[in-house]
Amino acid sequence: AKGMIIIRTIPGNASNTAICIDNTTRFEIAGTIAGDDTILVIPRDGITGAQLHTCLEMILPGLHDQVRRR
Repeated sequence: AKGMIIIRTIPGNASNTAICIDNTTRFEIAGTIAGDDTILVIPRDGITGAQLHTCLEMILPGLHDQVRRR
């Protein structure tokens, strides 16, 4: 899927951060997959990477420099 975003966290924090993202129930986000220090954020169909990034910035302020778009 286009527009997926990977977020890197401090080791051990990806799961809690992903839960935080999922609990916002934002329309733009279909779901997340978390490892130990990495989260894959999957957008809904029709949502661009830029739209997803803007949404994530509202949830996690200061995220801009921590994101790599896929």
